[in-house]
Amino acid sequence: MDFVRGFGFKSSPKDEDFGGYHRQVHSQEQEHVRFGNEIAIPSFWIKIDTSFLDLCYNVRYPAQVNKGSEYPWVFRQLAIYQSYTPSTSSSQWILLQPSVSIEESLARMLDHSRHDALERELLINVMILESTEAHWRAYINYMESEINALVRTP
Repeated sequence: MDFVRGFGFKSSPKDEDFGGYHRQVHSQEQEHVRFGNEIAIPSFWIKIDTSFLDLCYNVRYPAQVNKGSEYPWVFRQLAIYQSYTPSTSSSQWILLQPSVSIEESLARMLDHSRHDALERELLINVMILESTEAHWRAYINYMESEINALVRTP
């Protein structure tokens, strides 16, 4: 519920639901899983000791809406819930307010995935995080130019 509350009506400008991360691991078994070198991710091994894993996180990120407007940026947010069961290699996902680009990237990844189940689940999280960080540099540059213009103005 912590993450869903951040999507509701704001009664004040104070925002205490900026972001976060929760996980829950239920252990019963152990396995070693190797992740490959696809999509520039180095090869590594991870020990998994779970019967299921729940992840939940919220990400806020800038999005450019109209380059010609007075203020061309908005902040969007995305909440992600994932429950993964290694014994069946199955996963359940809930995404609240994914952008169109995230939906398209996810559809492409699922249509053309050659990864094993666990690797695919981790790569989906990586893809989501990479998508939300894509415009931070441009946003920071824009804000820097706005601040510089204020400082220079007598």
